[in-house]
Amino acid sequence: MEDHRKRYYDLIDHSVSVVVNCENDPQRFDKHVSQLNAVVSTYGLKLEQFNLLLDQILDPYSGFKVGMKLKLVGLLYSRDLLDFDTLIKIVSVFKVPSYYNDKSKVKLVPRNIQLKLSVLLLRNFPNIQWDKKILRLANLLFNALSIGYLRMNIGLFLVYMLNIANEIDPKFNLKYFFSIKKLEILIEFYEIDSKSSLPLLLQAYNFLGSAARAGIFDMIFLKLKALLKDVKIPKDVFGKLDAQYTESLLKITNDRFSLTRNIDMFKSMLININIASMLHSVTNTKKRKYTEDITDNGIIQLASFKFIDMFCQSIPYSFPPNIIVVLQYFSNLEFSDYGNIMSENFNTTQLGAAFPIYEPLLTCLKEQDILFLNYSVRKLLDVKQDRFTLTDDMFWLFRSINNISQIFNEPFPLMVDICAGKLVADYKGTLDQKLKILQLHSHLQFLEPNCSKWSKVLTDVIDMTFRHNNTRNMTALTFLAFKWSKDPLEFNRFIRLIIRKFRFRNFSLLKGFLVLLTSFQKLLHKDIDAQSLVLPPHIMAMAFFSNDLFQLNILLHHVLFCKVYYATHGIEQIDKTNSKALRELKELHNSYIVHICQCLWKDKVYEREIFSIPLEFIAKLPTKKPFDLIGMDCIKASVGDVFGDTDRDTRINVLNKLRDLGCNGIYDFLYNSIRSLQT
Repeated sequence: MEDHRKRYYDLIDHSVSVVVNCENDPQRFDKHVSQLNAVVSTYGLKLEQFNLLLDQILDPYSGFKVGMKLKLVGLLYSRDLLDFDTLIKIVSVFKVPSYYNDKSKVKLVPRNIQLKLSVLLLRNFPNIQWDKKILRLANLLFNALSIGYLRMNIGLFLVYMLNIANEIDPKFNLKYFFSIKKLEILIEFYEIDSKSSLPLLLQAYNFLGSAARAGIFDMIFLKLKALLKDVKIPKDVFGKLDAQYTESLLKITNDRFSLTRNIDMFKSMLININIASMLHSVTNTKKRKYTEDITDNGIIQLASFKFIDMFCQSIPYSFPPNIIVVLQYFSNLEFSDYGNIMSENFNTTQLGAAFPIYEPLLTCLKEQDILFLNYSVRKLLDVKQDRFTLTDDMFWLFRSINNISQIFNEPFPLMVDICAGKLVADYKGTLDQKLKILQLHSHLQFLEPNCSKWSKVLTDVIDMTFRHNNTRNMTALTFLAFKWSKDPLEFNRFIRLIIRKFRFRNFSLLKGFLVLLTSFQKLLHKDIDAQSLVLPPHIMAMAFFSNDLFQLNILLHHVLFCKVYYATHGIEQIDKTNSKALRELKELHNSYIVHICQCLWKDKVYEREIFSIPLEFIAKLPTKKPFDLIGMDCIKASVGDVFGDTDRDTRINVLNKLRDLGCNGIYDFLYNSIRSLQT
């Protein structure tokens, strides 16, 4: 492996030495630049090579054209930390012609190269060998803020440097940097270019807000407060780590320990400045509450942990309060029960006014590893030999875990172990109370298709659902059905578990159950189990007589789907297996079609046994209540008064109205039977 890397290092060394002498040979230059482009992001440059290329880029009198220099900037990946001498070379070229009088003969580095170098400087912030001398660059960088096209990048670099200055030099104090003159200049910049100047202005505002002020400093603070009063702070106002570039640095570095330490410092610094800047936009009551949480319970310190073992080692004998604060915060969030709340980037508009304060912490948890949070929860529950004691007052904790899973859209490891039976919760109350505390229904959506593996939790949740008509659980089961439809075998097993539990007393779950049935449409016909597809008569009757247009529409859509299934695959399956049970299901399905048409077209509900329901049941229906398209209450309420020359025309007009309302299930099912209608 070392020989392999050495070959590439030798190639880089040779190509760099050739490139710096190719100002008059563009063809040879391009050849070796292409070779370097292919390897520098993987193997990097030594600091001497980095500076060799940098010198050619910065020399305004060199023979390299601007286009060639821009290509050289793209090669600047250093496998060594950048030192003070390298940084001052870069910073010193940030100049514009207005710096000099007309008689000056100073030749400046072109604007586009300066801009590229400012980006390079910002990207390499974690890749700097920090020492006290570098802090001397702060004033030089501030002077360069007058260059409009560099203001954003230089301003961000300054913000970062000022926030870690105390770690570099404990004697450094921001009050010596933010002079009255600098603050007034910052305000002028903000009035000219608010977007580029906002990060550094927020830094100044946060500093003055936390420092003892007097006289003119107090006046400037009030002016800043007025300027920022109604400002909507963008999500990435302080930028973010260039993940791709940093990943390359981690692969090529000669000092992984220092680079990793710098990256961790950078991430923690971003968290801190985001928290500080977001606080001013929160109401005073919430600000006080969350400020106390942050300062008293060490949330910022929690966010700085990267590795699980580091976190574990930091836990003292008494459990630290900081993790409890985080869990309590999650527990208090109000979310809908299902679905992905957050994509790759957080949507703060869904999460309440105070969420931006914690967003950096959540980003940190997601980017690093949720396993360390899982470890601390197990510690909090005092898990021993894969068992823990569950009590009623733990509801908030499992609500917190539920919300965390929804935010990250991934299962919480502890809950996966509970669902799989690997972790046992000992509880003295009833099973229903236990399930309510654990909130297992919220975690079903994360389970991969495997009825055998999850048989215990599925059985418990399904039993609880139909025993108590729990609509929330029904919604969870519906989400799971759609997810498992990608595995037909497990899907059919799961659907059978639900259908065999459905009874007349579960009428309040009917709507959710019918929505669940639409998941069949995700399967190919050949993968469908007809014994699960064709509904039992009692469910058909419940849905049809519900007098609910939504339920009736889904029911007819499902029956029509069954009809298509038998037309394309079902009959072939019956002939192939010669199964009496499958043939009887087909006949049952056919009877449903006939009965529905008889009812909806002709109101024949009282004249025969429908859906295999005894006539005694039919006799109990209100005799004056029609069940056809013209008279059914739910249809009349939706389409209003509809007329036609004949009853047939009226029914067709009603059908068209239903189609316009989006009731395609009713329309598609009945439209084919129009010819058989007799008025």
